[in-house]
Amino acid sequence: MKAAFLVTLCPMTRVVIEVSDPKNLNEQEEETLITKAREQILANAEEKLNCENILEVKLDKECPYGTFDDEENK
Repeated sequence: MKAAFLVTLCPMTRVVIEVSDPKNLNEQEEETLITKAREQILANAEEKLNCENILEVKLDKECPYGTFDDEENK
């Protein structure tokens, strides 16, 4: 029997950038942080996206396996 699950991951990475005030980031600094964090996580996906980063696993009741045409419900 196949079943669909929702898996919530929370990867973390350290990003170092130049900022005017670390306690009050401006929009551009925040965008830079997000971009660099994403790049680091994608470049090291094996390391950053692992079992240690799983926050929650739950059965997908709203969209169970077999909902879509390309899924066989066996």
